[in-house]
Amino acid sequence: MGGDRRKGGQTREAMVSLLRLVSTAIHETVAFVLLILGGGLLELVSDEPIAGLEGHGALLVGASGAVLLVWMLSGLWAWALSGASAGPRETPSSEERAATAGDPDPPTPRRSPEQADARSRHLRRVRRYLVAPALALAVLAAVVVWPSGESCDPPAELVVATTPDGVPAVEAAAAAFAQDRAAGEGGARCRSVRTTVYAVADGQKMRDALLGAWDPGLGPLPHVWIPGSTAEALLVRGALDRRSGEPAATYPDGPGTGATAGAAPDDGGGRGADTSGPPVAQVTEIEVGEWTRLTPLVLALPGEMAERLTGGDSAAVEMADPYARLREEFGRGGVRVIRTDPRDSIASMLHTAFLYHGRGAITGNGAVADERKAAEVEAELELGAAADSEHDLVCQVARDAGDSVPTAALTTEAAVYETFVTGRWRTACPGEPDASRKVAALYSPELPVLDHPFVRISGVSVTGDGGPARPVAATAEVAGEVDRFAAYLSALRDSPPTAFSASFSNDAVRATPTGVYEGYRDDQGNGRVAARVEDAPETIPNERGEPQVWSDRAAAVASLYTEAQGGSVLVAVDTSTSMDIPHRKFATAREEAAELAGAAGTEDALGLWAFPAGAGPSATGAAEAVPLERRGGDGDRFAEALEGLAPTKESTPLRDVVADGAERLAAWSQGAESGDAGTGDGGGKPPAPMLVVVTDGVGEPEEGGLGAKALKRRLEGTDVRVRVLAVGDETRRWGRSDPCDVGGIPGLTEHERITCVPADTDKPGEAAVGLLDEARRG
Repeated sequence: MGGDRRKGGQTREAMVSLLRLVSTAIHETVAFVLLILGGGLLELVSDEPIAGLEGHGALLVGASGAVLLVWMLSGLWAWALSGASAGPRETPSSEERAATAGDPDPPTPRRSPEQADARSRHLRRVRRYLVAPALALAVLAAVVVWPSGESCDPPAELVVATTPDGVPAVEAAAAAFAQDRAAGEGGARCRSVRTTVYAVADGQKMRDALLGAWDPGLGPLPHVWIPGSTAEALLVRGALDRRSGEPAATYPDGPGTGATAGAAPDDGGGRGADTSGPPVAQVTEIEVGEWTRLTPLVLALPGEMAERLTGGDSAAVEMADPYARLREEFGRGGVRVIRTDPRDSIASMLHTAFLYHGRGAITGNGAVADERKAAEVEAELELGAAADSEHDLVCQVARDAGDSVPTAALTTEAAVYETFVTGRWRTACPGEPDASRKVAALYSPELPVLDHPFVRISGVSVTGDGGPARPVAATAEVAGEVDRFAAYLSALRDSPPTAFSASFSNDAVRATPTGVYEGYRDDQGNGRVAARVEDAPETIPNERGEPQVWSDRAAAVASLYTEAQGGSVLVAVDTSTSMDIPHRKFATAREEAAELAGAAGTEDALGLWAFPAGAGPSATGAAEAVPLERRGGDGDRFAEALEGLAPTKESTPLRDVVADGAERLAAWSQGAESGDAGTGDGGGKPPAPMLVVVTDGVGEPEEGGLGAKALKRRLEGTDVRVRVLAVGDETRRWGRSDPCDVGGIPGLTEHERITCVPADTDKPGEAAVGLLDEARRG
């Protein structure tokens, strides 16, 4: 029995040691974590969480609570078990045992002081066994019950749509607004508003969605829209005024609800719209508010070219027509001038309106004067390769600064500013750390200014399947937050230079208004941009102008630019196995084809083939992935078809594909002309169609396929232009210097109407977009 007691005591002491070790380890860890967080653990579950921890705050708090509970329990049980072991059992002496032998009522043995103390310690240990779990349960109950008294109502959801270039500024302003609202409520843990900001890269799709059935694929229907210019907002408002009373369009595939977030029925009876089918939301009214921040339109160009135009005089960066001066000095062949698609970007649209007006294509009030003048302007401009934003354009200017034919861009001062802020530039365009020495900006007092107005989506109706259109309105909470957000942005605009200064002092945890508009200006020209962009004017040289006048001119540009399209392009992609060795070749092929499709407009005809059609080593022909047709502005089908292609076939029947594709294009073109499917180049005969063959040139059919003479005969009956877009990188493996000098490509290009264009992996999409421009010009 004594051995069992000793064994139990050792076990208990081991358990006490283990619990103390666990308690100490957790104690030190928790103390260190709390020291790092500065006691801000609850901030993780606020509406403005620490950067990088979004969505994980509740999990971290729960895990931390569990760790703290384990620490507390282990400490309490260690305390309960830490009582000293019971003293030795009171044992009578031999004399006492002899004296009491046979006595039916022996006297109670006397306890020594040591025995009494041991008994006291034993009673204390028993009490600890009872107190420890009671305390643990009490603390656990407090942890469970405490949050229920402090639960938060869901914050009002405010949705804001803007442009890709505008997202950083709008997000920063929205975060500062949410922080300001919390501070105004006494720093309460519960936030009253949560703001979602998203970008729509395609300006035409955004305008179409605001004018017809809202496209949920763009995002939730916003409460606020912050476009690049008031001119664009007036385009939409004018169209809404003209189309008032028309029924909402419908989606044949039923995209689901596009109703405004936080919307509630407003039909007088408290009932919502008929929702028996997918509801379709339609904007019926917008309110165009005040400007929020300004940035001038500029011509971005390499610094050396700018110095040549200005003679090194900083005051000479302002000129009547920078574009005309550039062409006068360098000619069309000395510099490429790029822009984003005018239908996608209001900056590009206003730049184009300036050029159209200067050439006499449109009048001062936006009336069309001469379509051919517009076509002349279009023939001189190129689309920026893979340019989804103004920053992409400036990146391309810096990247091409050392080329034999450098690039200039029609863009904004804010985009140029990015090149002078190292951290921003490295994020926007990695690999160009010295961009500030490569890019400069030229200004014109005749160009308008982008003013980024606050536009409220004030009227929305929802149509259910078979039901009438019914108006919906934002809840009172959301409407109130929209009003407060508008007032907050007005305050930012009217209290410079805080919002327009550098953002280095912005707190990553608690957003402030400092520097939210860095790179932009106020109406006095104040802003960090004036100090950082070399030779930038202290004040804005170009007036905001009359927004309605520029809106009318922009509308003329949208019409003329669309009519100036009309290229017919059939893209044939090589899916032979050589395109997967190395694997980057096929990825490049898909990338080039996707960029071409993304740049195609509503008047461009586009089709997609994959070749060869068969899987054998002698396979020829091609399989039609997307029929040749006018795109209608929707490239989703083309993109999905590209994703479904894979390099799994054996042969590369180049001559067969060229002959078949040319004949197919010729037949389609003849049908298009007779059906008046588009004229291109501002009227007259449409440009000759183009076949774009994307290939590495490796792997002719085992049995040879179509011969060179037969190919020549078949091409003679067409006016089709053939361009081989070479993606092969055998140049490094075989020591060649040109991907156009691989496999069967050199033999093809012996024909006068077949040209090879190499794809540049450092400039993705540039070659393909250039071919689309060529196809449009004829």
